[in-house]
Amino acid sequence: MGLGAIMTGLALFARSIPLIIGLVKTVEAVTDESGAGEQKKKVVMETTKTLFDVMDAVSTGGQKETWSKMEAPASGLIDLIAKFLFK
Repeated sequence: MGLGAIMTGLALFARSIPLIIGLVKTVEAVTDESGAGEQKKKVVMETTKTLFDVMDAVSTGGQKETWSKMEAPASGLIDLIAKFLFK
């Protein structure tokens, strides 16, 4: 994987951050359950995965490859965002 592909992947991932922040805030706002962090994360992760799958399906070439690799880092990002916003 060349530097250009890595930079493209980082740019796509960076653009997904506001979306994930919005999902985390929305799930938190509509869920009354205290201590349901794992369930909330699952909702955000499944929604994020669905969005990445859609982007993977409509993309081609290197961009398609990049979207398919973003699921694992998204999990850590969701944890970080939730920790920053709600703790």
